[in-house]
Amino acid sequence: MITTQAGAKRLGGNALGLKTWQGTTLASNGFQISVTALPAHHGSLGSHLIVGETTGFLLEWNGQQHGALYISGDTVRFNGIHEIARRYKIGSAILHIGSAGFPITGPIRFTLNAMDAVNIVRALNLLHVIPIHHEGWSYFRETKEKTDRVFTEAGIADIIQWLSLGKPADIAL
Repeated sequence: MITTQAGAKRLGGNALGLKTWQGTTLASNGFQISVTALPAHHGSLGSHLIVGETTGFLLEWNGQQHGALYISGDTVRFNGIHEIARRYKIGSAILHIGSAGFPITGPIRFTLNAMDAVNIVRALNLLHVIPIHHEGWSYFRETKEKTDRVFTEAGIADIIQWLSLGKPADIAL
């Protein structure tokens, strides 16, 4: 497992902890994939002291047709997304959406809301998006239907692929 350095410490040596912008290469049976830890922002300023670090990831391998794969992790939109766009050509993204929040934290969110996702799609000039982490728990504040409506109104519905449980995504990475 690859995670933040704090996450690796909590897991007791069963994970590799990467600093932001640090990468590693994984290899198996002749296939290599490069994994880079990217900045992410969990909640509002200072909330990481309570909820811990978070990270996003960039995955790169030979044969990618449209650029790297970005995985947002549990993050809200933050200024660092523009630095990610400057450093990497990204074609596809897996975005953690749903506007997750908890009663105890008030209005603070810990994942992207639909408009955050739209802004990230535009900032990274994405060709494909797979929204995940948006249903199944009570702490999600935005429904799939609301998110889909925002994506449609923003003109990006054609690049969104909602996954169905047990069915693979149908995109060329």
